[in-house]
Amino acid sequence: MVNELGILDRYRRENQYVFLNSGQIPGIQSISMENDFGTSPVTFIGLNYVNLAPNQPQEGRIRIERLIIDGTDHFKPFTGNSGFNMYILKDQHNPTDNYGFTSGYIINYSTKCSLGQIPSSEIGIISFGNLGMIPSGESADTSGQFINIQTSSEIRNPTIPGPGSAVLTLNNDFNVNRLLSYDINIAIDRKGIYPLGTRYPISVETNYPIDINVSFTFDLANYSGYTIRDFPGNPKTGNLILQINNFNNAGLIQDFRFTGVTLVNESYATNVDGNVIVNARYRRLNVR
Repeated sequence: MVNELGILDRYRRENQYVFLNSGQIPGIQSISMENDFGTSPVTFIGLNYVNLAPNQPQEGRIRIERLIIDGTDHFKPFTGNSGFNMYILKDQHNPTDNYGFTSGYIINYSTKCSLGQIPSSEIGIISFGNLGMIPSGESADTSGQFINIQTSSEIRNPTIPGPGSAVLTLNNDFNVNRLLSYDINIAIDRKGIYPLGTRYPISVETNYPIDINVSFTFDLANYSGYTIRDFPGNPKTGNLILQINNFNNAGLIQDFRFTGVTLVNESYATNVDGNVIVNARYRRLNVR
């Protein structure tokens, strides 16, 4: 690409727009997409050259890092069984000039925050459709989404949280103990079901259980540690609620709610230079 001065130009962050289906996503920090074409050499007697042919399902791998802003986490609704498309555009009025993927499914979702940071999320995605420059006529979905993208409004002045606007509730442990950081991770195993005669899966199945891990670190004020021999006969369980609020008016941006999480790891640390620190990890396995 050459600019008006005849100098080689580059795509920069300010002239790239990210759309999930037909809605713009603010707060994106990084995106990486990888195609694995799955090639294997094909040789036989009498042939003096080698052909390459696919030897596995052609699936794309995507990883996204994003700040949780703009009143919602756009990817959270897709931790279930719904797929989605995503496009990176230079100009939203010309969505055919894009790089993106279709039929994406989340395989890993995590969100974290610590003192001095804005709450963020990291999303791992597998694409069972196409990855690269997506033509507008690829499907009825892409055609409709490209039309909606061209008429959508640009996001300005999104709501922004801060570390002081994250509230975690679990068994009253944080009424008096000072929360320093949290980390939530959801791992979802997906599998495409392929028949003979097509390069696309006829369905995408979720292999249960879905593994949910919640870790946090806090300064100790009044906390009853768990005794190792109490597990598994008398496990420590609870219902976890994490709320991320707008730092200006405390309006809710996003919340996470998990019932029946079980304490599976706990550490206690102290030294002469600081406070007593507890690290705890809770886990839940979601079944169908």
